[in-house]
Amino acid sequence: MKFHKTPSFEEEATRLSVYDWLTPDILVYILLISSLVLMVLYIRERGKNKSK
Repeated sequence: MKFHKTPSFEEEATRLSVYDWLTPDILVYILLISSLVLMVLYIRERGKNKSK
């Protein structure tokens, strides 16, 4: 692997598609999902502590 070779067309295409994926909409969905997971974990921990 030489690092200073020009990237092939396929590599450029995959890199561009990754940037296309990171749209603001996707970031909003990631934030929503992560906050939901955190809420569920927090509620479960509170439930465990109450039952003691």
